[in-house]
Amino acid sequence: MKLLIDECIGKGIYASVKPSLDSAQPPITHAHILDFNKASGVADDVWVPRVAQGGWVVVTGDTGAKKLGAPLQIIMPQYKVTGVYFSGKLQQQPGQVKISALIWMLQHRHRVESAPQGTRFKLFSFRPGVNAINEWPLTQREVFVLQQLPSV
Repeated sequence: MKLLIDECIGKGIYASVKPSLDSAQPPITHAHILDFNKASGVADDVWVPRVAQGGWVVVTGDTGAKKLGAPLQIIMPQYKVTGVYFSGKLQQQPGQVKISALIWMLQHRHRVESAPQGTRFKLFSFRPGVNAINEWPLTQREVFVLQQLPSV
């Protein structure tokens, strides 16, 4: 598995999860998007195609609409990039809750690894130690938007 942590999940959280990533078996190749892009603020429609070429799975807290262009949750399926999206409530939690949820997700990554490329997952944390990861299907509106985008 190749795991890329998005910019909206801070480097501090990534640094805290890194020991678990480094010791994972089978091994996980991993990076934070700021290191991958070598800059901050790179547009989603620029970095997602590069990620798609490498077969990365992206973990992100970005599930909101963009003012310009398609949102990340549409761009990643367009390029067949699998995404693990923090639920809105998880994204609002303190760092330690996010760290625990990410480590839990790593222990249950078989669902993500075995899914077709471009599958979307939502990661939830209901209370300490109680997490879930569920497939997050595209809505009819998202399918319509996706069909309007240029094929890649």
